[in-house]
Amino acid sequence: DARIEQLLRTGQNIICQVTKNPIGTKGARLTQEVSLPGRFVVLIPDSDTYGISKRLGDDERRRLRKILDDIRPAGHGLIVRTAAEGATADELGRDVARLMRQWDHVQALARSSRAPQLLYREPDLAVRVIREEFNRDYRGVVIDDARLYDQVKEYVTSITPDLADRVELVDPAEEALPLFERFRVHEQVHKALDRKVWLPSGGSIIIERTEALTVIDVNTGKTSAPPISKRPFSATTWRRPRRSPVSCACATSAASSSSISSTWRSWPTGLRSSAPSARPWPGTRPARRFSTSPSWAWSR
Repeated sequence: DARIEQLLRTGQNIICQVTKNPIGTKGARLTQEVSLPGRFVVLIPDSDTYGISKRLGDDERRRLRKILDDIRPAGHGLIVRTAAEGATADELGRDVARLMRQWDHVQALARSSRAPQLLYREPDLAVRVIREEFNRDYRGVVIDDARLYDQVKEYVTSITPDLADRVELVDPAEEALPLFERFRVHEQVHKALDRKVWLPSGGSIIIERTEALTVIDVNTGKTSAPPISKRPFSATTWRRPRRSPVSCACATSAASSSSISSTWRSWPTGLRSSAPSARPWPGTRPARRFSTSPSWAWSR
């Protein structure tokens, strides 16, 4: 329950992490609980946090817990990500070792620099995508930038050396088309950012962005059924088994496009007269009128 002025003093240097960027006149959100994400685990320095993703099965969680008991660094916390499913002890150990080297570098830079100073930042988008997505299910990664190729190659080698040979460098001078045009990436990006997105079922999604909100309209398209008012009468009734001794029927009003009854049974065409004066079937009596339209039902 200590107050912030009791924990910090003026001129004190602390290591903090930005969790939310500043917006307008509102400053950035900071935290002293630093976390370094890796491919399989998240390192939380100077913490006793210890957990495994709940998305994993019980057997997999028990297997990973036995591995983490051996590779967990003293005085630091670890959180196992969902991507660690099926990962070997060597892969987890290399990931933890790389994160520990990053944290040692951050501490060394903090001791030798004068605040404020940037100590660490997340890698480029390409490296983050490789970290989150690249696994044995992918045939390879094609890169046409030498500097980016070195970063990705070094990262994949440090985490999963078996996949390092799947990272390929392409010389733009030798290729007639850029990579995005060669693999039709531009086409897919335009489709994803389009206002109307077509679905495999024949429907579509329309995304409208306004100043206050984003509206998403789902259209069923070709899969939509016609309205009740345009369906045949037989499509809006339900036949009850003939062995039932009691049945009732209610006509469907075309004006209200609704049906009223809990049990249904069809009757001769002559009984579905649009005029209230229609002659009832022998032995029947007029039933209650359910709507303002001139549709009637007869019970027997």
